[in-house]
Amino acid sequence: MTHLKALGVYKHCVGSMHLYKSDENAARAYLKEGLQSTKDFMEEMPKGDQREAIIELLKLEKKIRLGRNYDIPNSGLSIFWQDIAYLLAFYKHFKEKNVNEMKKVSKLISAPTYNADIERKIESLENTHS
Repeated sequence: MTHLKALGVYKHCVGSMHLYKSDENAARAYLKEGLQSTKDFMEEMPKGDQREAIIELLKLEKKIRLGRNYDIPNSGLSIFWQDIAYLLAFYKHFKEKNVNEMKKVSKLISAPTYNADIERKIESLENTHS
């Protein structure tokens, strides 16, 4: 059985930063995305114990990652967690440069918070293939 611990407060301070030459292109791509919105927030996580939902999400993530069949709508997950699973599927298709599947999955995501980032990822691939 998987045991999850309660989350506490997280603070992160950086004294110095460095960038490896091998990561330079990834850093440039991130900067090209522009500033992240401070007005749009993720939907609030459902109240209560989320351990069962996280365990189910991990099962879905494995299926998505390995290219197996998965069924997010019938997973028993709340809309919040379903959106996270759809984002994982979207990212897999992004890594595979499969714009058609990215577009299909993006239509299944409920929270509008992700729309700008999703559109930007789709456009980035469409622009490189045109």
